[in-house]
Amino acid sequence: MFQFEEFGRIIGDLTRVKEALKNLRIEVTEGPISLALDGLQEVVRVKIKPEKGLNVAQLATQIATCFNKGVAESRVAAKEEIERITGWNIPNIPGLI
Repeated sequence: MFQFEEFGRIIGDLTRVKEALKNLRIEVTEGPISLALDGLQEVVRVKIKPEKGLNVAQLATQIATCFNKGVAESRVAAKEEIERITGWNIPNIPGLI
């Protein structure tokens, strides 16, 4: 039978998870590009170090690589944070987190 107390606990856990993920920071660097993402995979900071001879095509490739690396690291950190807060054991299902 469904318990409303359990539902309330789950909602509370999810609220704490969302807030924790918003405050989680993952920093990644690829060449002159540095990105900071939060646990929700949103970019919160971009830094580009000027480099002599860097062309637009190289820069675009490095931005994409850096972003993808950041999203992957953010997903791992988010999974660990969710498990820490809730005690849930989240399986490694591609695209789940």
